[in-house]
Amino acid sequence: MIDRRGPITLSALAERLEADKGMLSRAVSELEGLGLVERTVDPTDGRIRLITVTADGHARLEAARVPYFDRLDDVLTDWPVDSVRQLSRLLEALTSGLAL
Repeated sequence: MIDRRGPITLSALAERLEADKGMLSRAVSELEGLGLVERTVDPTDGRIRLITVTADGHARLEAARVPYFDRLDDVLTDWPVDSVRQLSRLLEALTSGLAL
């Protein structure tokens, strides 16, 4: 979520994930300790901290995604184009929360 929506505040992240802010703060602190995310001061409001994925975090996230992309490519190779389009439309609706 941080990768897709960042830079993002902890409050916005908690709202988006419908998660407990305290639990999320601990998780973000752990990710920060691992060098995968960083918190920076919002340039428009010094009281706000923004969470972003670091370059190492991006690299590790992409490496983790590769096996799934390869598997998806293998599965979809023999699908008709219309079926792939329908799947794409349904996945977009699922990820954005839109009703069909």
